[in-house]
Amino acid sequence: AGLEELRECNLGYRARYVKETAEQILKGDVILEEIAGLEYPAAKQELLRCCGVGSKVADCICLFGLHMLQAFPVDTHIRCIIQRDSLLIGIRAMKVFSSSICSTLICLGRKAAQPGTFRSPVNTLASGI
Repeated sequence: AGLEELRECNLGYRARYVKETAEQILKGDVILEEIAGLEYPAAKQELLRCCGVGSKVADCICLFGLHMLQAFPVDTHIRCIIQRDSLLIGIRAMKVFSSSICSTLICLGRKAAQPGTFRSPVNTLASGI
């Protein structure tokens, strides 16, 4: 399909991403069957090669499409909640909410989402502060 046909599907600015990703698949640059057989980190890296696919979308595909439970999609709302609730564990006292702290909290969220996790890693982190 051409860009105009895709835009008629109400894809908006994403029409180009859909078209270019479809072309990547047709050329064999992206092989979906192979991605499905990869472990989570490698699958996410492959998905990031697709046009318009960022970290959140790659994690959404891994979680909801490939059933990789270690994927933890982080959007603006999740990032804001992490920043807001970090006050409870004393991180907000820092003037700058560094990306490494945010990344650490996101990793903890991913671990908390794992099957069989009973104790929240955030509580573990808070007890060490």
